[in-house]
Amino acid sequence: MTAAERSEMNRLIVAWNVAHHAVDEYVQTNFPFNSDQVVVFFELESKVYEAALKLSEFCIVPRL
Repeated sequence: MTAAERSEMNRLIVAWNVAHHAVDEYVQTNFPFNSDQVVVFFELESKVYEAALKLSEFCIVPRL
């Protein structure tokens, strides 16, 4: 794996972690646990992940 490939992989991992943790916290805080919670979680997670990816293009991603 090249340095550029590792950098891109790190960027994707960081964006995924940001999205997953932010949405998990939001959903657990704002929705009682039921089947709707799962649907809301995945809908929000995909949107936050896309936003995190866009933001990560302008940031230096630390090595994992």
